[in-house]
Amino acid sequence: MISAWLVQIIFRLVNFVLISCLFTHVFIKYFYPTLKEQLKLYLNALRSCRSAIKKVMQKGRSLDKDIEKQRKDAECLLENVKKWHLYIDKEKEKHHYEFNIRLQSIKNIYKTQEENYRKTLLYKKVVPQVFRRATIVLQDEYQNDKEKAKHMIETILKTVAQDNE
Repeated sequence: MISAWLVQIIFRLVNFVLISCLFTHVFIKYFYPTLKEQLKLYLNALRSCRSAIKKVMQKGRSLDKDIEKQRKDAECLLENVKKWHLYIDKEKEKHHYEFNIRLQSIKNIYKTQEENYRKTLLYKKVVPQVFRRATIVLQDEYQNDKEKAKHMIETILKTVAQDNE
């Protein structure tokens, strides 16, 4: 008949199957829902992290683009500032040159006016004295011919008037 060891193996096998079924039933009834819920939470958290990572990566790329755009804008602005600085320097030189020309012109005009003023003062001082002396000398020389003396005095006056103009 059936040997004892065969019966023992069969009972062990049946016990194993029963214990396995019992363990599986307890696991599915008590542990599986909790594990399933935790796994869902974990997967949702993982999806949320992936979504957040994607958003951060997109934001990073957007920031990189913005940084590059701002860098280019800054370079353009710096170039414009350099051009403006050169323009201002040229304008300063131009105004300085024009100022010096005007200043020299004013100095020349002042010098000419000063010379003319000196000449005018000289004429105002000297001419009357010369005219008096000339009148005296001419009257002495032309005592007899008053008409000739008058003519000489008029000629001197015309000459002096022309020189003053």
